Amino acid sequence: MKCRECTKLMGEGVDGELNGPVKISFDLHLAECAACRKSFEAVSKAWQTLGELPEVEPSPAFVSRFWTRVAAEGTRKESFAFNLADIFRSRAWMPVAVTLSVLIIVGSVNVFKMNSLRGDVSHLSGSDMELIANIELAEHFDVINEMDSLDDADVIENLESLET
Repeated sequence: MKCRECTKLMGEGVDGELNGPVKISFDLHLAECAACRKSFEAVSKAWQTLGELPEVEPSPAFVSRFWTRVAAEGTRKESFAFNLADIFRSRAWMPVAVTLSVLIIVGSVNVFKMNSLRGDVSHLSGSDMELIANIELAEHFDVINEMDSLDDADVIENLESLET
């Protein structure tokens, strides 16, 4: 057993709730590890000291005030708006809120740009629209134009006329 596992089981070890192979492994680790043994003795002593304290019985007025306050807090917490406000007051949610805000702004700008571009396309002629539809070919026009194989294709097409 490792120290981390032993530390997790100390409460159960003090209460005598460990059984079987877990108890054997726990006891062997305490016998071998001075640090865990010291921690176990400290926890045992603390529990023993707490057990020796007299039990305090709260006054009936305290119990009544306590349950009244619990009921008031419970109805306040049940409000959806209150819970939502608690979530957004937390600093842990700040990065999420900032990220969502940025995404909304960027998305709005992109939609605006797309709408403005859509209006600009309406004045283009049919040949310009065909060029836009075949933009991939237009991007590679220089490469296509420089290819020798296209010149060879022209020669092959005209081969029949040359043979006659």
